[in-house]
Amino acid sequence: MQITACSRNAFLNRLLTSLAAILAVSAIFGLKAHEFEQHAAAEQLKAEKVAAAGLKAGS
Repeated sequence: MQITACSRNAFLNRLLTSLAAILAVSAIFGLKAHEFEQHAAAEQLKAEKVAAAGLKAGS
């Protein structure tokens, strides 16, 4: 059985579209993870400043 050029092109088109969708979703998740990491780092820095201020006030 021979695959026609039309069906092969349709398959490759679906394959490339699927890969593009996977890459787009991966990029979005990567950006969200980076955003959460930045938020966590900012919260950690804030907590350290509050703890340092508390230690200075207690002395």
